[in-house]
Amino acid sequence: MIHLRNLSGHGRRVLPGLLGHRPYSADTAEYARRNYANNVSEYNTVIGSLIAQRRGNLLRDVYDDMMLDAVQPLRDTFHLLIVGAMKGSRLQDAFFFRDEMKAMGLPPDVNLYNFLISACGRTKNSATAIKLLEEMKKHEVKLKGETYICLLNACAATGRTDLVYAV
Repeated sequence: MIHLRNLSGHGRRVLPGLLGHRPYSADTAEYARRNYANNVSEYNTVIGSLIAQRRGNLLRDVYDDMMLDAVQPLRDTFHLLIVGAMKGSRLQDAFFFRDEMKAMGLPPDVNLYNFLISACGRTKNSATAIKLLEEMKKHEVKLKGETYICLLNACAATGRTDLVYAV
């Protein structure tokens, strides 16, 4: 406090910005004005809009807001989040959403694995794509022709023709 008085001078008020009241929580009216979604459907619309605008870097923020608002995401929500992460070449976010999905008791399906393998291809990470294939077999997820196409594209993107022939 003495240092603040020295900074502001003896006859003047102490810096009002430093000692003034700062609200750390918003009142309910202001929160309602700033809140952009209230339910799963609205969050899915927001996520779809971000994907269309190619703003995949904001998907984690939207997911965090969803958790803060205590909105339970559905399987479709996770599919949207992972597709957005794939389109933005954000492999780490895609795996984060997959792990969150598992933590909520939703087992990944074949389409979700296809999105993840495609994300591996976009980021030139064929080793992870092969690990995903092994995980699919371990969890007895039925493979589709699309899965093999995604896997071939992921291996070809890195130039690993030996893996392409093995698949």
